[in-house]
Amino acid sequence: MSGPAHWLLNRRALRIVLIAAAFPLPLVNLLSSAMVALAGVARGGRIALEDAALAALLLALLLAVSGAQWLAPALTAWLVWSAVAAAGGVAGRYGSMTLAVQLLLALVLAALLVMRLAWGDAGELWRPFLEEVLSQLAAAGTTLDEVPVAALASLMSGFVAAGVLAGLVLSLLLGCWLAAAAGGPPAGAMFRELSLGRVLAGTGALAGIGAALGLGLAAHWLLVLAAGFVFQGLAVIHWTARERSWPSLWALGLYGPLLLVAPLAALILGALASVGFMDNWLPLRRRSGDEA
Repeated sequence: MSGPAHWLLNRRALRIVLIAAAFPLPLVNLLSSAMVALAGVARGGRIALEDAALAALLLALLLAVSGAQWLAPALTAWLVWSAVAAAGGVAGRYGSMTLAVQLLLALVLAALLVMRLAWGDAGELWRPFLEEVLSQLAAAGTTLDEVPVAALASLMSGFVAAGVLAGLVLSLLLGCWLAAAAGGPPAGAMFRELSLGRVLAGTGALAGIGAALGLGLAAHWLLVLAAGFVFQGLAVIHWTARERSWPSLWALGLYGPLLLVAPLAALILGALASVGFMDNWLPLRRRSGDEA
């Protein structure tokens, strides 16, 4: 087997350098974590975790030599890479995207719990940041009427955690795709079978009830679980498209508005999360001829 992914797998030192160098870059930092996931899927979780540790050390060294702050970025990178390394190792060992994404969800939910125990409600910590963003928007001529800063600040930890989960899963997907090109398990088939299960769906339902009752941690968990269900919803759509032989351009109708039209994207994400949540209770991926 040959190709860029296979070539990269056989050059570990270069792979570690690329992982460390790509992390600070705004447009290609996803590739950094994807290369860690690639190593996890193709070489195993232990190798990928070693890559993560070595790349974090190299990143810290490069930042320190340049005179930049190095501790926080290197620690953040190591945490992100370690999570993706573990998930990639699970995906490669068991051939299951489901187990890998469940692991990432558990890690992010646990991190939110630890943050809650350590700092309590972090809303006041986020409030100055939001006020600064709003003031910059106002200075640029963009004004948002009656923005509920306090309410938004109280949910920021959940929004950030949901964004982190989305980035981790995207890195895992890209890493699995690269590994498949190098002879690993089929990434498309694994993704189309993604199902988070009734335990997480039940946790999401309880989090929704808790959020309605005003429990801050429950609202944060709900946002993270909703992000996970978005990916399951996408898996359902891709499975259906393949099973029903949809025209090859169908994806433009989904991903075009999702990426380019912000107001419509919010509705699409909500619909995908709903589909993913329901798929854990109803057989949405029933094949033709299956019994009801």
